[in-house]
Amino acid sequence: GPHAAFGWYCAGEAELNRDLDRARERFGRAVEIADATGCAFVNGVAGTSDASIDLRRGDVVLAAGRYRSLLGHWRRAGVWSTQWTTLRSVALVLDQMARARESAQLIGAVRATTAGHDVFGDDAVALRALEERLRVALGDDGYEAAAAEGASLDGDGAVDLALQAL
Repeated sequence: GPHAAFGWYCAGEAELNRDLDRARERFGRAVEIADATGCAFVNGVAGTSDASIDLRRGDVVLAAGRYRSLLGHWRRAGVWSTQWTTLRSVALVLDQMARARESAQLIGAVRATTAGHDVFGDDAVALRALEERLRVALGDDGYEAAAAEGASLDGDGAVDLALQAL
């Protein structure tokens, strides 16, 4: 049932920084069970983590397509905490797609939201590194202008931006 789906998702997360193939297998099993039991939340979190594997492996086109679908999933579900986490990943995808301005806009939106998600640990390190790359690509003024534009977006506006840029 849904608890097994969540268990497989957690098992995938446990492997994410050690063995990407094993993590992918476990996320796949989580999605299978989630689909069979109607557990949309696990389907989304396992799918989001699995899409991050595509990004880690440099398959930006596949990652972009998967994130496009996941943004719709989280929008329909109304789970904004997870949506903002997904948007941080999309900012990384956009950076890899040489869309620095759109990536900086998303970072501005992510940093400005009061939707109740915190960025910490490895995610905070990755976000700071992305911001540094974007400052180099756009210049300080260009980065600040793009981030300010993003900061003015609400959640739906940030999702729309991401969907258009992907």
